[in-house]
Amino acid sequence: MKKLKEKCLGIIAVSLNMLLILSVMAYTGGNKFALTASAAEESYKTTIDGLGTGSIGNPSTSGGGWSYVYYGNYNGSPVKYRVLDNDSSDFGGNTMLLDCDKMFQSYVFDEDGDSWSNSDLKDWLNGSDFLYDGDVFTELERGAIASSYKDSASSSDGDGFRYKDENDESVNCDFQSLNGEKIFVLDSCETDNSSYGYTSGSYGKNQNGVSAGWWLRSTYSVSDNKLAIASQDGKEGYDNLNGRHGISPAMNIELSSIISTSLISGSEYKLTIKDSNLGITADTITIEDGVVTVPYTITGSHADAANQVSVLIMDSQYQAGRSVTSGFTYAKLSVDSWGTSGTGTFTLPSQYLDKTCGSDYYVYILAEDVNSGKATDYASSPVAIQVPADTSSSSSSPRRNAPPRSNPNNNGDPTDPADPTNTADPTNTADPTNTADPTNAGDPTNSGNPSDPENSGVPSSTPSNSNTNNSNTNNSNINNSNTNTSSSSSSRSSSSSSSRSSSSDSDSSNSAVTKVEEPVIVADFDYLDELRRKIEAAIKLGGEQTVTWNKGTALPYDIMKRLEDHPEITLIFSYTYGNVDYVATIKGPKAYVTIPWYGPLYLYEHYGKTATPVVVCATTTCTEMPEVRTYTVVPGDYLTKIANELGVTVKYLAKKNHIKNWNLIYNGQLLEY
Repeated sequence: MKKLKEKCLGIIAVSLNMLLILSVMAYTGGNKFALTASAAEESYKTTIDGLGTGSIGNPSTSGGGWSYVYYGNYNGSPVKYRVLDNDSSDFGGNTMLLDCDKMFQSYVFDEDGDSWSNSDLKDWLNGSDFLYDGDVFTELERGAIASSYKDSASSSDGDGFRYKDENDESVNCDFQSLNGEKIFVLDSCETDNSSYGYTSGSYGKNQNGVSAGWWLRSTYSVSDNKLAIASQDGKEGYDNLNGRHGISPAMNIELSSIISTSLISGSEYKLTIKDSNLGITADTITIEDGVVTVPYTITGSHADAANQVSVLIMDSQYQAGRSVTSGFTYAKLSVDSWGTSGTGTFTLPSQYLDKTCGSDYYVYILAEDVNSGKATDYASSPVAIQVPADTSSSSSSPRRNAPPRSNPNNNGDPTDPADPTNTADPTNTADPTNTADPTNAGDPTNSGNPSDPENSGVPSSTPSNSNTNNSNTNNSNINNSNTNTSSSSSSRSSSSSSSRSSSSDSDSSNSAVTKVEEPVIVADFDYLDELRRKIEAAIKLGGEQTVTWNKGTALPYDIMKRLEDHPEITLIFSYTYGNVDYVATIKGPKAYVTIPWYGPLYLYEHYGKTATPVVVCATTTCTEMPEVRTYTVVPGDYLTKIANELGVTVKYLAKKNHIKNWNLIYNGQLLEY
C-alpha cells in the first residue's frame, strides 16, 4: 500500500512537471512556440502612468513622502526603492536616484580598515554577490543602472555627521566621492539633504522586520582609529570599520533608458526600460474609418521575448528620457494571432482625424516584453510611423481634396522651388540637375533610399529624365507620373518604409488632377543619435548655440524639424560627396513631413551657396569651429587599448571624458577624443 501511494505521488509529480514545462514553452512566444490568440491577450498591460518617469514624484522636504520603484529582486522577492530624485544631475548624468527602502544582510564595512573607495562593502555591492548576481538584476536592468560620479557634496547636500577631532573641536566628516560605481550607499552629507526626504527621525529602515542601523559610506579618523558612520531611525553614529550593520543599496537609473512607468498601487511603480536588442519595423500603413492597420515585424536577438506591440499617439515628438504625463495616448495593438511578424490595428482618437500625422501629432509603435506583478518590463525604442489621411467614404476629414502639405506657404505658385513635391513647375520637365526635390535629384530610381544615407536625394548614376509621360498642358501637368520608389533593407531600422501612393479625388472646382503623395518613413541610423544628443544639449544650454557635424551626407526629417523649431541653434554640416567638399550652415530650415531625407545637393543648394562662412581665416589668424570626434566602447575594450587605437594618451582620454577611475569604462559609453 505504501509503495502504491509513493508510485501515485510520483506520477502526479511527473504530470505537474510536464504541465509546468508546457506552460513555460507556451509563454516563450515568437517563432519557436507561437502563442495562440487567447494567450497573447493574457493580462498584458493596456495602460501606463506616463512616459519617462511619468508621475513619479519627489519626496517632501519636511520628511518622507517618497514614491517607490520596484527594481530587481533579492532572495526571490521584488526590491522596493525610495525615489530620492526623479531627475538628478548630481551624479554625472541625467538620472533617477534610488535608495533601498529596507536593509539586506549585515556586513562589515572593511576588514582591513580601508575607506569607501577600497572597502569590502563597495566590492560586495558591485560584485557577483549583488550587482552581477543574475538572481538580483537581469542583464537589461543592470545595463540601465548608471555609473555614478560625484567628486564633492552638491549644493543641496547638508553638512553630514559632525564629530570631535583631536582638539575637541566639532568638525564635519569628509565627503566620500563616487568614481563610477553602479551601486553604492549614501554619504552622510546626502542623508542630510532635505530634498531627499531624509530629515531627523523620518527614515528608519527595517531588516527582516526589525529596525537596525545601515552603513553610510562616510568615514573619519581620530587618533589613528578609523570609524565609519551608520544611521538608524534618522540618527547617525559611528562604529569600527569591521563592525556589522545592514546594507541599503543606492543607485542611479539612466533617464534615457526609461521608456515608461506603470502604477502598481498608491505611490508604487515599476519601470519599462529600453531593450536595445529588441526592435520593430512597420510596412505600409493604411487607415479606414479611423481604424489604422499596421503590418509589423519585431526584430533583434530578443524578438522572441516580446509579447505585445503597443502604439503611442503624441501631441509632440517623442524624446528619450523626457517625462510626459499628458498629451499622449497609449494603446495595445490589437492582433488576431501573435507572432514576431503580423498585422495589428488601433483606432485613431477622434481629435486627430482631421489633423496631419508628423506635424500636428506623432505616432510611434514599440515592441514590449511585459511581465506580471512588480517585475520590470522591457520595450524597444519607440519607432515613428506615418498615418496617412483617412480618405474612406465615411471619413469626415475636410482635407480629402486638399493639395499636398509639403509646403504650407505655397499657394499654388507653379514656380515655387521651396515645394519639393510641386509638379506644376513648367521648368521641371527633364532637368537632371534639379535640386528642388531632395528625394528625386534627376535619378528616377532614387527616392532617398533609407538603407543608404549617402544616397538620399542625389543621383547615384548618370542622371536621366524622371518625368515620363509628361503632358505639360497649361502648366497643369495632367497625368504627370513622377515615379519614386523607396526601400528599406536595414534590419536595425527604427521605422520602415511605406510606399508612396497616389490618390486622385474628383473635384469640380479643380481644373487639374492633384497628385497626393503619402510620406515615406525611412530607417533611423544609430550614428545620428549622437547628433540628436548634441542638438538637445545645445537647446538645453539656451540662447544662440552652434553645433558642428561631419558624418554622412544627408539629414533626416526629425533633425531638420528640430532645427526648424529651434532657430537659435545653428548646425554646421561638413560632408564630402562625389569627391567634392561641402559645408551647409543650417539655421531655422523648413522641414517637410513628406520628405524623409534631405540629401547633399539639396542641403548645399538651400544652405550652402548663400551661407555665412563659419571658418574665418586671415594671414595671421584663423577661427574655426572645433571638430568633435567620438568613440563608442564595445565589449573587450579597455582605456589603454582605445587610446592606442585613437592615437592619444590614456591621460588625455580620461581627462577629456571626466574618467576618474581608468579601470572603469562600460559597454556603450561614448568617449570624445
